[in-house]
Amino acid sequence: MASFYALANSYPHETAPTVFNELKVMSGNRPVELIQGIKHDGSFELLITRDEEEYFWRRKKIRVRRWNDEDFQSLSPIQFASAEDLKKKMIKLGKDAKKHKDSQSLDGVYKGQYECGRLYRMIALDNIKDYARFGITQAVRSQLLAARIKSFTYTRWSRRNPNNPRAIEVLDMGISEADTNSLSPVLNATVRFKNTQNSGLKQAGFREADTFGTQHPFDRDTITERLNDFFSISSGEAPSVIILVHNEEGTRQVLKDFNVDTRHIVSGTKKLFYPERTRYQGREGTARPRIYLLDLQKIYQILYRTPNDSASVKEIANRTRVTSPCSPEEWNAGNDAKYMIDIWKRFTYGLSINEEYEAINREEQHTLQQAALPAPLQTVDDDDDDDIDPNSIQAVVPGPTYDYDDAPSDDEE
Repeated sequence: MASFYALANSYPHETAPTVFNELKVMSGNRPVELIQGIKHDGSFELLITRDEEEYFWRRKKIRVRRWNDEDFQSLSPIQFASAEDLKKKMIKLGKDAKKHKDSQSLDGVYKGQYECGRLYRMIALDNIKDYARFGITQAVRSQLLAARIKSFTYTRWSRRNPNNPRAIEVLDMGISEADTNSLSPVLNATVRFKNTQNSGLKQAGFREADTFGTQHPFDRDTITERLNDFFSISSGEAPSVIILVHNEEGTRQVLKDFNVDTRHIVSGTKKLFYPERTRYQGREGTARPRIYLLDLQKIYQILYRTPNDSASVKEIANRTRVTSPCSPEEWNAGNDAKYMIDIWKRFTYGLSINEEYEAINREEQHTLQQAALPAPLQTVDDDDDDDIDPNSIQAVVPGPTYDYDDAPSDDEE
């Protein structure tokens, strides 16, 4: 069990400059990095390691509070460009802590899943050496490097059967796998299973799209066989598997409908990154190889702060800009499986979750402002004056004058 120490948010004006300046020197003038711990209720703590805590207490008498890695859903890096940025963050966290007091929110679960994705990318692709700083043991690192990344999607019939609400109305399913050297989808691993049992059902208002990978028409029994293969681990030595899904609850219902064994499937990836340690495992305990479902719809809702948004895979792909715009009116679960890997890769390269939201919000606001600007006036070539109808020229109405000396200050707004 690793220990971490939270900076006290009650004295940010004194603590932030001291911590920032000391860590700036200790890091060789590189960006100052702290550890961001996300708790179950979604609140955050800014953490330092035991060695850093001993240094700051001995040299600066800075107050901290001790936590264990088990107190958090995730531990991940967060960087600060200035002491002022750190102070603002500490003030905000102090206010947020009061809001989350006695909260029963589960936001931290999915915020943690987002941060674990960032940590996976840093370990698997960036090959960071200080993974232990974030509570990751060497044994867990080995499991993460060996893990396979897959995705699973499905399309339900848009017109549900009112006479039989439990009818299996899945039109197709899609599976794909990522190249773990790049987190990009492997196209020949992107497969679509068309359910021949429901081949006569049509999607009102939707059109069927061509498949990026391969496509197979299968009956129910064959689909069940293929799904059981996809959602299985062959032996105790096999690597763990992270499977990206859209709506875990719906996914589990579909798997149940097709008689897929889900007893070894775990919700989320926390137990892969931070396995529960027993006295037999000790500090180097690792999770038994399992399949971990990662609900990207939930992560999207938390990241974009749209808790009731039932955005489809294609709508999420469009908003996150992971692919050229695709029509939400198209349906093809094979393509959705590819998009899911693209979406997760995009998430893993994001900033820490609150900073990523702020960056997204700024960018989208800028786009809206640009779209609202009037179109530029058309310039007219003097040689073409004879072709212009003078009655079609609109007069320009002068706008009101504005004295910038009378403009309100930021404090007055």
